[in-house]
Amino acid sequence: LNLLVSAIGVSFLFMNVGLFWRGPTERDFPALIPADDLSPVAGIRLTGKDVMVVAVTLPTMALLTAFVRFTAVGKAMRATAQNPVAAQLM
Repeated sequence: LNLLVSAIGVSFLFMNVGLFWRGPTERDFPALIPADDLSPVAGIRLTGKDVMVVAVTLPTMALLTAFVRFTAVGKAMRATAQNPVAAQLM
């Protein structure tokens, strides 16, 4: 509980320092990827952000699935999820 209260206090500190330093006005985040439409089909919007999300998500999910299925840690996680008491006894 002490760590939670400390984390909340530090977050308030950071927020107030940010308000004091930059003020309460909104700031735009810079566009790192252009928002151009990449789709040749009219009516379908496909941007570089959409392609990047798919290109990052699919390999990450494949790696996570392989980790959970084929490693000893993944086997332990599945055993704990299925029966925590038996996994603790093992």
